[in-house]
Amino acid sequence: MEQSQQTSTEQAAQSAIDRNVESFFAAFCNTAGRTPQLDELRELFLADAIIVKRSRESVDVMSVDAFIQPRQELLRSGALTEFSEWEQDSQTIIMDGLACRWSTYRKSAFMDGAPYGGAGRKIFSFVRTTDGWKIASAIWEDDD
Repeated sequence: MEQSQQTSTEQAAQSAIDRNVESFFAAFCNTAGRTPQLDELRELFLADAIIVKRSRESVDVMSVDAFIQPRQELLRSGALTEFSEWEQDSQTIIMDGLACRWSTYRKSAFMDGAPYGGAGRKIFSFVRTTDGWKIASAIWEDDD
């Protein structure tokens, strides 16, 4: 009996984390005239969460607001159109109130009218709060 309750709890956690990650990727979408919903990202993250972008040249550490602002400008400016980003594959490990998700993703768009796309990896760390599962950190690296 206890095993089935644990499985049910783990399934609920997995479903909540899946929805959170799906919402994360969907927030950037501006395809078919859709307005990006980047402000909704704040609901997915802890208030003091950090976001890290690693590239060959640098490691940039940002707050949620510092992450949202330039992306919001780019997606709403008209320079980056028909943008969508989606998770291709993932692995999630849940340990009580903590979780980690490794994701691979792809993205597609037009930048200044020219086709633009790519792929990369994201790692999300989650914590279960009284308000549900929240992202404590997100780290990503695009393929070159």
